[in-house]
Amino acid sequence: MLRISDIRIGTKLIVMSAMGILLVGGMVFGQMSGISAVRASNDAAFNQQRLARSVVEAKAAGSGMQVGLLDVRSAATGPELAKAKQSLEDRYKTFHNYVDPLVQEAKDPETRASIERLMTLADQYLATAKDILTAKTALVEIETRQLDDIPRVKSLNEQINRIASERILPIRSETDSLIEKMVQSTLERVRLEKDKADEEMRSAERINTVIGAMATLVLIASAVFGALSIARPLRALTGPINELAAGNFNVAVDGVGRKDEVGQIASAVSAMAARV
Repeated sequence: MLRISDIRIGTKLIVMSAMGILLVGGMVFGQMSGISAVRASNDAAFNQQRLARSVVEAKAAGSGMQVGLLDVRSAATGPELAKAKQSLEDRYKTFHNYVDPLVQEAKDPETRASIERLMTLADQYLATAKDILTAKTALVEIETRQLDDIPRVKSLNEQINRIASERILPIRSETDSLIEKMVQSTLERVRLEKDKADEEMRSAERINTVIGAMATLVLIASAVFGALSIARPLRALTGPINELAAGNFNVAVDGVGRKDEVGQIASAVSAMAARV
């Protein structure tokens, strides 16, 4: 059966050092893993915040499209109509500038589908607005040329009102509802990711506390083990060696029979005393 006294001192020191190094390495690894997990959660939260901000900005651009359409409907002259048309198209481009990049950034299929639906709704809104623009252009032309065509004016106004109520309003309603849903969803995900980051940090702290306590215990045990299995036996040999140095060869040497360096020294001292 292997005894502690049979293990060489160098091996004992290596084992004790290796245990300390492994525990310290575990602390470092745990800290790095915790930091990495927290960073990932914070990055996810930041991305969700950016998504929410872009969606809100897209909503503002969509409101601008609505204002542009109101300007189209209220225009009384050709230049006013052209200006309103340009404003509508500019807001449409701004909307896509905010929304289009989000398709590639979206991580989950549901968010990506919602973004693609927003893009489709914006396209539908512009196409429908152009139908109103066509009717409004005809109205402005009649008024500019001062034509007495009351039935035609009435028909065009009814057409504009019908398009606005039957096509524009549903598109706008769905867009607002979808944007509100996306904003609430992203804000909830931000909260969850922040909670996750906090939990990851607390978990890393708990793990490092446990590993630190274990490392402390191992260091204490190593110190006690070294004192009992190495320092004390070596100190016990100083008595016989001093006796031999003083000329007293009738000494009892402890440690003979050990297979480590202490045993080798004890055997050498015992042999020296026996030869004299």
